Amino acid sequence: MIFSNFLELIDNLNENLHFYIRIEQQTFPLSKITVAHNEFLANPGKRSMTKKQIVQLFGKMHQRGLTLRIDNDGQKLPVYGLQISIEKGTATLM
Repeated sequence: MIFSNFLELIDNLNENLHFYIRIEQQTFPLSKITVAHNEFLANPGKRSMTKKQIVQLFGKMHQRGLTLRIDNDGQKLPVYGLQISIEKGTATLM
């Protein structure tokens, strides 16, 4: 998924929505997004980022056309979709 498409998908969502990552049928908090020379890497951790944090960090970046991938211990996995649960206040990258 292209990072600018990801930002468009989450544009109308609540700013307090928490983000998670699904890796091999397990769900982990999305705690950090790093910018490499040609991609954005979503990293699992202990605390989940909110939409507000993501937009504050990356909303005005010029290189948002880079690919968003999940970093699983050095293995870069593609992001194919986003599962949103309004009731739980969560969104999961898959």
